[in-house]
Amino acid sequence: MTKKLKKEFVEIGLFLGIIAVLYLTGWQAEVAAFLQRGIMLTGLHNAEVEAPTEQVPANLDFKVRDLEGNLTNVSSLKGKTVFLNFWATWCPPCIAEMPSIETLWQENKDKDIAFLLISTEAETEKIKKFIERKGFEFPVYQLAGPLPSTFQSSAIPVTFVISPEGNLVYRHEGIANYHTDKFVDFLDGLTKGI
Repeated sequence: MTKKLKKEFVEIGLFLGIIAVLYLTGWQAEVAAFLQRGIMLTGLHNAEVEAPTEQVPANLDFKVRDLEGNLTNVSSLKGKTVFLNFWATWCPPCIAEMPSIETLWQENKDKDIAFLLISTEAETEKIKKFIERKGFEFPVYQLAGPLPSTFQSSAIPVTFVISPEGNLVYRHEGIANYHTDKFVDFLDGLTKGI
């Protein structure tokens, strides 16, 4: 075997070893999220918003449960702007966009905006450990019944914004940076009725 061939085998073995370690430790989602977060910082995934031209009524008659077991009927939030995000702990794009959502929530939690981050997973303890490990403080929920067709999606993350009047005014499937001036202005405009 030549030196060149041995070197290629070592390089391939090292690469496969790194891949194996990532999968065996469960870090593949974290590493992928880290890389995607870096891409987000370039501005390529900033949330694109425009003033809503069409008012689509949203069926808000569904229930969510917080991680302590308290139920909320989303219809009780009518009159507030609602930021609704579906995510999972195993989803790299979800993990990548969460720091921007945390910052958005921290800076807007005292406004008339309800943040509902709904995990698609059934294991409450797994979700709690993930949120605690990441240091997120935004409100996390799980579905507590059927989801209206308005909010059905085959993709995660998926984000919706509902106006105080109860109309769906924003929908985005996939990763996005929501902590931008344009998106904050969009939420403020809805909240102030502009």
